[in-house]
Formats: sequence, C-alpha cells, structure tokens
Amino acid sequence: MLMYCDLVYCGEETTLRAPFVSLGVCPELGSSYVLPQLIGYQCACALLLTGEAVSAETAREFGLVNAVVPNVTAERYARSKAALIAAQPPDAVRTTKMLMRRWSLGLAQDANKLEMDYLLSMVKGPEVREAVSAFVQKRPPDFSRFT
Repeated sequence: MLMYCDLVYCGEETTLRAPFVSLGVCPELGSSYVLPQLIGYQCACALLLTGEAVSAETAREFGLVNAVVPNVTAERYARSKAALIAAQPPDAVRTTKMLMRRWSLGLAQDANKLEMDYLLSMVKGPEVREAVSAFVQKRPPDFSRFT
C-alpha cells in the first residue's frame, strides 16, 4: 500500500518489507508494475525477491519514503504535512493527484488483475503451506523440494 500513498514519512527505527515471495505468493495490488516504475527494477527486485526488511533510510534512498524523522516526531511531522496540503485549494489538489496517477492507472489495474489471478492459484499451493507451517512451527521454511 505504501506505493499508493501520496507522501510517506517514517520514524528512523522503521523497517519495511515486501514478504510476498517469502510467503510463497506473488505480489498483489499492482506491485509488480508500480514498484519498478517507482524505484527502478533492481531496487524492486531487492525488495520483492528477497523479502528482506530495509531500513527507513534505505527506503528513502530508493524513493519510497519522503523523509525519515525521529520516531517520537514522525506522526506530528506527517500531520503537519497533511495540514499543509489540506490548506491548499481542494479542487487543485484533487485534479493534480488525478493527473499524476492517470497515466499509469490502466497498467497498474491490469497488473493487479493478473497478479490476483496468479495469487489466488498460488495460495492453494504447497509452497504457501510450507511457509505457513514454518511460521506456525517457528522454523525457517524449506523450499528446496520445490525446484
């Protein structure tokens, strides 16, 4: 969902991850299209294929986060930016947001539909069962038999 936020502010101790593949499924909500468009193919691969958590600062370097602030001020900082936008002319804000998203909306929707088709079939598969079992049993998953 982060990719669809207008502005993103994180506390300095925040970590972010995209655990789709680690859970035995593919990305959803158009992530396979939107994320590479937003941060580049290699950075998107680093997030999507490894499932590793990245720091807020790394996410900022990737372009996913606008600013990293001290944890204790993160909410206040975000609210101050929201208030700044709320003070702008509403129609201009709405129109600007629509125009900025319009050009890729159809492709993101197509990506989401295709991802959901794959995701629904994958959820029933053995790799997801292994990921869930490993989580419940508090052990690392073993996907070696699924070559």
